[in-house]
Amino acid sequence: MRGPARKMKITMTVAGGNAFVLADDANGATVQDGFRPKQTRILQSQALFRAAYKAGLARFNLENRLSFVVERTFGTVELCLNFIAWHADQVPVSGTLTIYNRSGTGQTSRALANAVVSDIECVEHVGVSCKFQYTVAGNGAWQ
Repeated sequence: MRGPARKMKITMTVAGGNAFVLADDANGATVQDGFRPKQTRILQSQALFRAAYKAGLARFNLENRLSFVVERTFGTVELCLNFIAWHADQVPVSGTLTIYNRSGTGQTSRALANAVVSDIECVEHVGVSCKFQYTVAGNGAWQ
């Protein structure tokens, strides 16, 4: 649940240590409700000799996905349209995704190494505001 005291920041750090800011509540790139993590695991179905059913074997290959929407507001319609036109080309393809959140009840920080931005979409544009949805995937566990 989003409250007025929450400060969330999401960055993608590429090789060389440069951090690209995908979202920052403190600087006008606000993370909207709908923060959706998902994890899938590889499952191998194996037929067993004279068994009525196959065995399900966990292979522990984790894929973590995260989708979130960021809203931005600009001073003019032209600035907003320019941002919409070039933004996807500016976002790094891969790196370490870092999520930092601070609220009145505490703070948390998580990282997903070897993350890939698999989808960037402008899901809404109204006047001087736009909303972008990002989907990021990474193999391995959150750190």
